[in-house]
Amino acid sequence: WLLAHGEAPLPGGADSGGGSAEDAPLSDTLVQRLQRYGTYARLKRVALSKVASFMATYDQDRLAALRSELELGGAGGGAGAGRIPYERVVAVLKSGKFDLSDTEVRQLLSSFNIDESGNIDTNEWLAALVDWQDVQAGKGWDSLVSRAFDAIDTDHSGRLGVTELEALLCDGEECEVPDTIPSE
Repeated sequence: WLLAHGEAPLPGGADSGGGSAEDAPLSDTLVQRLQRYGTYARLKRVALSKVASFMATYDQDRLAALRSELELGGAGGGAGAGRIPYERVVAVLKSGKFDLSDTEVRQLLSSFNIDESGNIDTNEWLAALVDWQDVQAGKGWDSLVSRAFDAIDTDHSGRLGVTELEALLCDGEECEVPDTIPSE
C-alpha cells in the first residue's frame, strides 16, 4: 500500500535501493513511523514517551532535527512548551505530500492522547518519530532507561507495582483496567 500510494519504500524493498526506512528523511517515513507507533501497546507507548522526555538533556540535536523536519518548531507552533497542536499535525499529514484521507489521518493519530486544548504532548510525539534502534545503539541508552524507570518507580523499590502502573497508564487519575481473564 505504501509503495502504491507514493509513501516511503519498505525497508529492503525493490524501490529502496537496499537502504532502510530509518536512513530516509523523517518526512519520507512519517506515515510508516506513525503506523508502527499505533501498533504498540499502551504501556510501551507511555514508556517510550517517558524515555523521550529524558532525551532532551541527552540528545538535543536529534530532537531538534525531528522538530525542524516537520516545521513544528521548538515551542510546538504556539501551543506552549511541551505541546504540539493536533490541528498542526493534521495539516502536516494533509499537506499534499501524503495521500491520506481524513479517516486515515484520524486513524494514524488515534493512539495519541489529545489534551483539553487540542494538543499532543511533545514527548509522546517524539516517541512516535524517534528511530529507537539508533537510540538503543547509542551510549546513553542505559542511562535513559534507568532515568525513566526511576521516574516511574515512585517508591524506589526497584519494581513497578500496581499503583505505579496505574499512575503511569491512567495519567495519575484512578482508572479501571478490565481483567484480561475475568474471575468467575
